[in-house]
Amino acid sequence: MRSKITIQNIADHLGLSKYAVSRALSGKSGVSPQTRDLIIQTAEHMGYRTASMRTPVPARPATDQALPAGGTVLVLFPNLRHQNDESPYWGPLFEGLSAALQAKSIRVLTLTDVSGDSLDSLLHPKAITGVITIGNISTSALREVQRFHLPLVMVDHVDPHISCDHIFTDNWSAMETLVRGMTERGYTSFQFIGFSSEAQSYRERWLSFRTTVEELGLKQEQIPELLSADLSSFPQLLEEVFRQHELPEVLVCVNDFYAAYTLDALRSLSMEGLEECVFTGFDQTHAFPALKATVRVDQETLGQRAVDQLLWRIQHPAAQPEKRLIQGQVIFRS
Repeated sequence: MRSKITIQNIADHLGLSKYAVSRALSGKSGVSPQTRDLIIQTAEHMGYRTASMRTPVPARPATDQALPAGGTVLVLFPNLRHQNDESPYWGPLFEGLSAALQAKSIRVLTLTDVSGDSLDSLLHPKAITGVITIGNISTSALREVQRFHLPLVMVDHVDPHISCDHIFTDNWSAMETLVRGMTERGYTSFQFIGFSSEAQSYRERWLSFRTTVEELGLKQEQIPELLSADLSSFPQLLEEVFRQHELPEVLVCVNDFYAAYTLDALRSLSMEGLEECVFTGFDQTHAFPALKATVRVDQETLGQRAVDQLLWRIQHPAAQPEKRLIQGQVIFRS
């Protein structure tokens, strides 16, 4: 007679703590929806039953092939509202990452907030194959991951305290191509707008913009307030700035979201000269007529390459850390 399956059996199988499994099976918060689904599917497959399992899961044949046996990768999201697997930018990236792991029969665990509980309370590190982080993860969380001595790949983020592999969009060359293309179309007056210190990608875009403008010999007097734009007081900031300065010919926005938000704010202020001002963006997450250029970022490829790098790192643990750049496609609109 087969022994009774316990929560500890499920936790050991998945590389999670008994605490995390218990919360998922009882429908409580503390684990992401993807991880909860995986826990429930695993419990069903192993023969665990409880009335409090709230997510219905189709019955699966009890075979060894029902669950992949290629290990488990932890995917760590930051505790930020707009950086999750439902956002227009991070969603496709996570889909590409998940598909690549599933193709290798590797399980995916996701965590979106480790501030309240230490990873020790949520994971059995010996059962985790490696870790991929997406977006701005705090140094404290990254150091906690590093304590486990697991292969680590960071997507779209750099931390000076953490040595590991990185996957990035080639922000520098894409921004350079965008600015040069706008000058070829006759524009000579630019202002960069966006919170340049919010993310490593944003900082790279700003530095590339500034360098390219200097190399082209254009007169550039960047308004410093536009580099630290706080969206909570954005309209007031724009009103104060552009009551003292003329609108440029081109507002080079750090991404499409900032471009859309800036245009809406300036329209609400009935800003003089707005009809002559054009906007550029980045990431191709918004589409509106005033956006004259943007950069298409292949988010799914970023996710896939993160998996490739993690698997390579597992095979080459002593090699020096690498930074892989994925080229973006600059799109100009008439």
